[in-house]
Amino acid sequence: YAELTGSVVVLKGACTVVAGPDGRARLSDAANAMLATAGTGDVLAGLIAGLLAQGMTPYDAASTAVYLHSDMGRRVAESHGTAAGLAQDLLQVLPDARRLLESGSSASSSSMPDFGGMGGLGGAGGGMGGGMPDVGGGMPGGQGGPPGF
Repeated sequence: YAELTGSVVVLKGACTVVAGPDGRARLSDAANAMLATAGTGDVLAGLIAGLLAQGMTPYDAASTAVYLHSDMGRRVAESHGTAAGLAQDLLQVLPDARRLLESGSSASSSSMPDFGGMGGLGGAGGGMGGGMPDVGGGMPGGQGGPPGF
């Protein structure tokens, strides 16, 4: 779908997928049940928009936002539990999660910190460095999803 529409697509779920129009994709398996709460997708959309406004490319903004969002969900789950957290609680931990990016304050992909929990599904190259490489030649035919779909 990302290739067809020429856009970056985020499919939020237990394994969130960030797909680019060039066939690259990243997978985050760091989500928790707290992020299944009403309104948390709106927080993710706001994170993406904020990172775009700071000059990140759409693909890196979406990938970074997914990482921050999962870290924020982890922080809220640790303090409130997965069933008791609300979307607004994510905003309370945003400053702590945002500090993860301070070591790579430039918006360029080569200076992004190691994000660990996200891996590439395919693509032409690039990636955010560290734990988020894009590997391989893309998904067959430029379509499909994570292995097993």
